[in-house]
Amino acid sequence: LEGRLPQEEWEQTRDLLKVSESKLAEEAAKQRQELERILEAQQEALEKATKDNSKQVEQLKETMEEARTKNESRVAALNKELQQEIAKRTKSEKEVAALNEKLQQEIAKRTKSEKEVAALNEKLQQEIAK
Repeated sequence: LEGRLPQEEWEQTRDLLKVSESKLAEEAAKQRQELERILEAQQEALEKATKDNSKQVEQLKETMEEARTKNESRVAALNKELQQEIAKRTKSEKEVAALNEKLQQEIAKRTKSEKEVAALNEKLQQEIAK
């Protein structure tokens, strides 16, 4: 353009180009600053979110550990209750078996006594008949 345009026109064009270049550089610098600010804000937000998530994960772990501990305690208590109930029932079953044994012995004694009484009655009837 320098050789094709008259000197004055060339200088005006060159001056305009310099102004435009300067304005473009200024605008580019502003945009770069804005992008850096946005990037920094996003980085801060990401760091905050990561920190918050870490806290939530820790809280969740603590909550799960508390629940597990409570469940283990409850299971242990239920197992103890169950063992006590089994022991009571086993004791009751043994007592019932012992009472049944005594009852069988008493029935056997009475049956024997009834047979003896019947035999004595038979002898007595025979004696009376003589």
